[in-house]
Amino acid sequence: MLINTVMDLDTFFTFIIVLLGSLTVVLSVVVATSFRNYSKHSGISFKLAHAIKWQLAGEAVIGLGTLAFAILAYFDLLGSVSTFEQSMIRLIMFVATSFTTLHLWWIVNTLKK
Repeated sequence: MLINTVMDLDTFFTFIIVLLGSLTVVLSVVVATSFRNYSKHSGISFKLAHAIKWQLAGEAVIGLGTLAFAILAYFDLLGSVSTFEQSMIRLIMFVATSFTTLHLWWIVNTLKK
């Protein structure tokens, strides 16, 4: 009985993670799109809005990768994805966040001058 309760809790929390992950990815894309509109202007606000837009796009990539793992876990399919494929998903996530974070840092430092 306890095992079934734990399994049900696992399934419930994984479902909540999938739901929250989906909302987070959508939120990142929507907010990045709004910053895209700000980045059509010129000057400091343009550069900062442009960097934030890409930062949010990187965040969406991370959210999408995390969501992929949550969906695979929810449907008990994570074991069917090879270690190489899982590593490639993680690599994409880390590369996206690294480049967008460095880009934002570079823009902020350029604006300070």
